Amino acid sequence: MNFAKYRSFFSWTAPVVNGRRPSYNESPTCKGTDRMIRLFLFLLSYGLIVTTCTTMITYLNYTSMGFDMRTVAIFILRSADFAMFAGAAVLLLLTVYVRVPSRLPFS
Repeated sequence: MNFAKYRSFFSWTAPVVNGRRPSYNESPTCKGTDRMIRLFLFLLSYGLIVTTCTTMITYLNYTSMGFDMRTVAIFILRSADFAMFAGAAVLLLLTVYVRVPSRLPFS
């Protein structure tokens, strides 16, 4: 069976603009991929922040068991949840506020 007639269906090529095809960095899919990666990182970091904050709030129940607030705060600051919260917060801030060029220099 000859699949040559289906070649354009299975493989996408960039359209010719001004007599030439755009390079990989100029293709419209590059911007879409960057946006999808940033959206994924945003949702991942947001989910981690919500999860870790929820567990850190539940640690405050130790005060009702007789521990003072200073001991509970030290416990929260030394827990793995706080480290994950700090990393996710930094990732969220970087994802939102760092501007990424749409094209690499010298490409």
